[in-house]
Amino acid sequence: MRNLKSRISRVKDSISIVNIVQMHVKLNSRQKGKCPFHSDRDPSLSVSADYRAFRCWSCGAHGDVIEFIKRIHNISFIQALEFLEKEAHLARR
Repeated sequence: MRNLKSRISRVKDSISIVNIVQMHVKLNSRQKGKCPFHSDRDPSLSVSADYRAFRCWSCGAHGDVIEFIKRIHNISFIQALEFLEKEAHLARR
C-alpha cells in the first residue's frame, strides 16, 4: 500500500494536469475548454494547475490527473497510473 501511495504522489508531483488535459481538450488562456465526457457546446471544463484538478460544471466530472486519464481512456486506476508513469518517464521502484 505504501508503494502505491508513493507511486501516486510521484506521478502527481511530476506531471502537469494542464498539459495532460491539453493533449485531449483545447483549453483557452483561462484553462477552460469543452468537456470530453459529454456533448458540450460551451466551455464547461475547468482545469486548475494550483489544485491539480479538473471539474466540469455541466456534467459534474471531476478529479485529479489520474481520474482524467482513467475516464478519457476508459481504463482502470492502475492502468491510468502506469500510463502516466510512462508519460512522465518515471521508472517503477
